[in-house]
Amino acid sequence: MEGYMEKLPMGRRRASFIKKWKKRYFRAKEGNLFYYEDHKTRKSLGYIQLVGGRVNDIGSKAIEVTDTKGRVLLLRCGTKTELEDWRKALIAEAKDCGGIGGTLSRRYTKPVVIIDLGSSAVRAGVLTDDNPTPQLFFPCVVATHKKNKDRKVYGFDALHPDCRASSKVVYPLKPLLEQEKFTLNLDVVEGLLNYVYTELKVDPIAFTTLLITPFNFGKKTLEKLAELLFERFHVEGCFIQEQALMALYSYKATSGVVVNVGERIDIVPIVDGYIVEGGVSRLPFGGRQITEHLTRLLTEQGHRYFSDVESYISRFIKEKACFVAQNYQAELQFCSVDTELCSTLVDLDRYHVPDGFGHVRVDNGRFRSTEGLFHPELWGKDHPGLHLLVAKSIKACGMDNRKHMCRSIYLSGGSTKLPGLAGRLKGELVKIFPKSATIKVHAAQERYHAAYNGATILAPLSVFDTMSISKEEWRELGPTSITKWLGD
Repeated sequence: MEGYMEKLPMGRRRASFIKKWKKRYFRAKEGNLFYYEDHKTRKSLGYIQLVGGRVNDIGSKAIEVTDTKGRVLLLRCGTKTELEDWRKALIAEAKDCGGIGGTLSRRYTKPVVIIDLGSSAVRAGVLTDDNPTPQLFFPCVVATHKKNKDRKVYGFDALHPDCRASSKVVYPLKPLLEQEKFTLNLDVVEGLLNYVYTELKVDPIAFTTLLITPFNFGKKTLEKLAELLFERFHVEGCFIQEQALMALYSYKATSGVVVNVGERIDIVPIVDGYIVEGGVSRLPFGGRQITEHLTRLLTEQGHRYFSDVESYISRFIKEKACFVAQNYQAELQFCSVDTELCSTLVDLDRYHVPDGFGHVRVDNGRFRSTEGLFHPELWGKDHPGLHLLVAKSIKACGMDNRKHMCRSIYLSGGSTKLPGLAGRLKGELVKIFPKSATIKVHAAQERYHAAYNGATILAPLSVFDTMSISKEEWRELGPTSITKWLGD
């Protein structure tokens, strides 16, 4: 329901010479009551949470709304009919909020929006009791119109042929292969966040935003991100954390080595919630390099998928056909004897494949493309293999923690879903460490969304409220309020 009512300032129970009744336009939605300057204004002036609160008729055509924090908002209607309509509407909204497509209902637990900004994809959703998976999932891609720079399209729509024909397509969070650091375009991030809030059908002013970033940005970048959330989107509060720590929380652990293999590789040792910086390894290649190597191998068979959009076809083939060999040389020998037995057929009939093939047969490229994870020289790289990087992370921890870290290796990221990767990693580590060390590689079924799932575990906890920066803290301390995230 929406319409005009009069209101007193938040917390006031009676009017005064200065604190007078003011006419405002109200909208009851998403379990909250928002108020605006007038019906034409899109940006709300404020809100009060209805879910879990109380709505009382206090006479004189007035309604008293009290939220779960004890804040009070007094409203006054023009007629008794309007009063009754608003009272019923607010009570109904308090019992059953609409939220995303009307699905949040009473399972709505805490006003938190979770946004995982990955280099390959963006995952987002509103915290609920019964839906730990992302409600929004789209490729992290932006198409900017060539003639009108203000026209931008995000996600799947940016990859549409008509859109690509008139726009420049960029992948804003994808690192260059020759660089190991991300460059962050705040204008693009602002557009992505605005797209997420719009698609989720939420007003950020009523929510705390938990923003997950590819890795831990520096102090200045964190300040800019926090400023963007508070000054542009006017969020109720925010918390910004990197993917590795959130992925660890998805396993309900606070110590361990997170092996994140997505578009890139991040090996992060964490002890009691604190990152051991000396053991961190970050490489600007990973899943993307597997895809590119597979693309080159497919070229030998006459299949050419070289453009950024065509690479999604190679990625699909990778996910359907590729695996990690437990013994690379033995697999090569086996395939040289019987090519048919080691090959598999991938059906592409559902796609408009540029070369016209309705299916692709993949032979030893199934495991040759992935072997670079353990022997990067096959990709033309001089970095250590995945197992050596994990060993380095474990050895960077204190002697008292190493045995525990050997038992606490946690996989996250889409590329860790490749069959055989967990077993191969364990086998290689067993060769490095003494027999007294027990090697355990944990591979949760939902590790594709590990960072997002970890955020859904953290957000309901009281410690999350302590770690978050509130709107009031930002007003009082400004950018210095982020020191609680830095441990200064």
